[in-house]
Amino acid sequence: MNILKMFQNKNREIISENEIVSVMDGELIDVAELNDPTFSQKLMGESVAIRTEENQVTICSPAAGVIEALFPTGHAFGVRMKNGIEILVHIGIDSVEAEGDGFELLNKKQGDDVQVGEPIVKVDFGKLRGLYEMPVIIILTNTNGHNISFIDPSKVALGQKIVK
Repeated sequence: MNILKMFQNKNREIISENEIVSVMDGELIDVAELNDPTFSQKLMGESVAIRTEENQVTICSPAAGVIEALFPTGHAFGVRMKNGIEILVHIGIDSVEAEGDGFELLNKKQGDDVQVGEPIVKVDFGKLRGLYEMPVIIILTNTNGHNISFIDPSKVALGQKIVK
């Protein structure tokens, strides 16, 4: 097992560079519950969503790799793992309309290496929740031939493994 910076989650599990983890604490839900057909019908790829009642949350990288996309509005970012798996993290539905208000990008830019659990964007859910549905959707846009499925809906903690 190749460990990058020995990331240890709240359950004291050591997470390897090949793991996909929760980007925050919250409730893992089925995307079929979302009010957007692109997400609820998994049109972009195998997906899962996380909801939180917290108001200020730092969203972290779901995996180790390279930041392939980082929207200046802060509402979405993509990570390509070393094994070729590509993951898009989309924060909120229609939240791009906020034009970055309520999102704060943290010290990372497109092309940067990122470690599993590394902070990417701080989100003011309290502010945005009144305007938008605010699940954090984790989408496997390219599985690179890997057969991947997410765990069943449950409470999850930042850094907890979320694939079976």
